[in-house]
Amino acid sequence: MADFLGKLVGGINKGVATVSANSKAMMEKTKINSAISKLEGECKHLAQELGQKVYDTYVTTGEVPMGDIERFSTEITEKLNTISHKQDELVRVEEEAQKAIEAAKQAVDEKYQEKYDTLPPEGIQCECGRINRETAKFCVGCGNSMQ
Repeated sequence: MADFLGKLVGGINKGVATVSANSKAMMEKTKINSAISKLEGECKHLAQELGQKVYDTYVTTGEVPMGDIERFSTEITEKLNTISHKQDELVRVEEEAQKAIEAAKQAVDEKYQEKYDTLPPEGIQCECGRINRETAKFCVGCGNSMQ
């Protein structure tokens, strides 16, 4: 029975650790995705503004405003580079979350091993194969009576 409860507690602890790590990662990823979305909107706006400026200048003067094209192109390129860095950051956050989840699961497993697997190597063996203390009335593995 203690083995069953220990496994149950271990499973719950793993679940809590996983949810905690995932929720932290999800919050960070949401912030980054929001920043990426904002930057993409700014790029689109800049491209539209550039197109309108080129069109208006060409219609009025018959010339293409190269200075404006260079300025807008530089701004758009900078924003696209920032988007690329944010996407790399998303990958990093996901990798860190997976490492945190694995570390939390490992810690729970180690704690479970220390706490619940300290049964004696010798004693009374149950039908299920679990070795119990000499004084056990019930098997810690399956709960059957040891009488």
